Amino acid sequence: MLTITDKRIIETIDKLTKEAGYPPSHQEISLETGNRRQYVSYRVAILRENGYVEYDNKFKRTLRLAKLGVEYIIAKEKSKAYRGK
Repeated sequence: MLTITDKRIIETIDKLTKEAGYPPSHQEISLETGNRRQYVSYRVAILRENGYVEYDNKFKRTLRLAKLGVEYIIAKEKSKAYRGK
């Protein structure tokens, strides 16, 4: 089950990646969501364990949505379209 913070992090990763053309840092996600960077790092690690995001610890800016993260974004966009927003 995704927490509200998890959903905001997933949505922020999607938004910032589309805007900048490359994955956001944990600091950028922190600034966008209003959460502390350490908490964002903790939640991103949990999202990774649960299959919502992927990243490579050896390199910077490799954070991306995994299959479940992409499915969440698609479902959210369909829900918005259905509600007419």
